Amino acid sequence: METAKSLTFLDIMRINLIRKIILSKISSFTDISNLAKTCKFIYFRFQKEAIIKNMITFNDFPQLTIEKKDKNLEYSPSIALQNIEFLHNTKLRERLNIVEKFFGEVILNENCIFFTLNQRIQKFKDSDSALIAEKLKEEISFLNDSIRKNAKFLHLRIANTKCSHHLMLQLLSFMNHQNIKRITIPLSCFIYENTSSYKLRENIFEGFPKLCELKILVNFETSNSLLTISKLTKHINIIEHVLKDLGKRKGATLIFEVPDCGYCKMESYVQMIFEIASIYKIKIKTNVKCMIPPYDKRNQIIRPPESCALFPIRENVTSVKENICNFKVFYNTFKILQTFKNLESLELSLLVFDIENEINDGDELLCDILSLKNCKMLKELKLYFANSPTRLDIYEKEIFLNNLKFICSLMPNTVKCLELINIFDLTQEITKVMSEIMPNIEIIISDTVIFKDPNCLDNFKNIKGFISFDIPNINIPSIVELLAIKHNNNVLIDNSYPMNHELVKTYSKKFSKTLHDKDGNFIFFNDIINWNMYKSIVQKNFIF
Repeated sequence: METAKSLTFLDIMRINLIRKIILSKISSFTDISNLAKTCKFIYFRFQKEAIIKNMITFNDFPQLTIEKKDKNLEYSPSIALQNIEFLHNTKLRERLNIVEKFFGEVILNENCIFFTLNQRIQKFKDSDSALIAEKLKEEISFLNDSIRKNAKFLHLRIANTKCSHHLMLQLLSFMNHQNIKRITIPLSCFIYENTSSYKLRENIFEGFPKLCELKILVNFETSNSLLTISKLTKHINIIEHVLKDLGKRKGATLIFEVPDCGYCKMESYVQMIFEIASIYKIKIKTNVKCMIPPYDKRNQIIRPPESCALFPIRENVTSVKENICNFKVFYNTFKILQTFKNLESLELSLLVFDIENEINDGDELLCDILSLKNCKMLKELKLYFANSPTRLDIYEKEIFLNNLKFICSLMPNTVKCLELINIFDLTQEITKVMSEIMPNIEIIISDTVIFKDPNCLDNFKNIKGFISFDIPNINIPSIVELLAIKHNNNVLIDNSYPMNHELVKTYSKKFSKTLHDKDGNFIFFNDIINWNMYKSIVQKNFIF
């Protein structure tokens, strides 16, 4: 008598109908991808399968408000715990409830939790400090909600500038999250009275096992805040306390972000921070949002790069954002950029001005003079043209396109991600120049770009991903692995809309995996095992 043979899971997955039913019962590509990684047979079966899933995206902006229960309570320099209430963002909780119940792929925009502290009480009663600490631990437990478990970034923000910001550091020491890699914190939080009532924990990052990056954001105008900078200098021991703990982490990195041209006002303080970071073997990166002072921009003054306030820390500058309004600013910007050998990311916002005319009037080798070929670390380039194409005449449009080609000609061949915003009449000739100068481009992001030639992308031989904030009217090369399309119209559309059906039909022939949401946004790809990587790219570059 023959013994009945038990069916294995692999046997079941060989049956097409059953496999399709199983896949339909799995809510997300994240879960399908994890299953595909279990063995080659499952991966092979899933790889060939055409799968369509729904997706939902959300922004995570939790807020904790600390205020008096009775607004008419008589003024007191310190408030007792029984007179304090702790309030959370109820609207966000309602949204998260919807997201948690959603059957499909859940995508957290920027993969970041943006936590805001709205502290409306200047000081707590000293005798209640232990009780308040326990209460704060309880109030920030939301960080461990299952919907937030895969977040990689935590951005801490202050809502009320009138009250002291030091409570944020205490809150941070109570927080814990298993996957956070980077924390962003306002610089003003380091004005901290480290008294017995507000004693910082020794291991402030103990609750973040994967943390390796701390980003400090200057959250005030440095040009007119000498008093704030003086207070920060007085409390330099607080930032040393924090950096000492960060220095224990593998790959510890400090990212310092300066939002305006007032760096020279805080130069001595920043140098102190960098010296402390060096003591604890912490890598230092600086993000700059403005290099050229407004006075120089208005008066079109050309200065040597050595006169730039950032010149002493040029080795630490890794990210730059600059607005360029005329040729003199353009010239100054690129001469300064040449000194940033560790530059990784560059974002330029440009008005239309005639670069070619300046070349003809001046040095014909301007391309060599301004070249960034030695910036071998540059990986991300973002070009935004601020002029509206509809307001440009034929002559100005020609200038615009010539400027685009010239700027691209200055770039190193290391660029891997190119973002273009507000570009019109993009031709194969222009993309040919781009691809020859930057042959290693893998990701192209297109926002309000008009492609004149349908085969514009064919020139990019290493392109792996194309992200568009418009419905693309171009051919997508066969080598593209990831295609993301955001529908920018204000009017919501559903799956009955003809354009959606046509879109799915067109790209489903090229891609076997499709994600879409109710707003008409789509993500197409093929390799299921790479979904987590594709998802990270989408979260970073494709804000819904």
